[in-house]
Amino acid sequence: NIASATQHAMEVILQRKNKTNFPAIILLSDGIDKDCDLKIKNLMSNSEFLDEKITIHTFGYGKDHDPKTMSKISESGNGDYYYIDEK
Repeated sequence: NIASATQHAMEVILQRKNKTNFPAIILLSDGIDKDCDLKIKNLMSNSEFLDEKITIHTFGYGKDHDPKTMSKISESGNGDYYYIDEK
């Protein structure tokens, strides 16, 4: 559940003791989670997360991941998308 895991990561960022200027999430996936990109985009527009300016970088592993979704997530998180081959 990519959206749920991302939300949890964002909540951890809000609770951290030592604030940094550029908090980031590294999201790894080797599968497909329908509509998670829309859920994450909505999370990113939530006011409590907007103030943190969280960046999301995505890594898709192997041929079974959804590159379009991973790319959309990184775009909404102002990050980068990377493809990692199985080899």
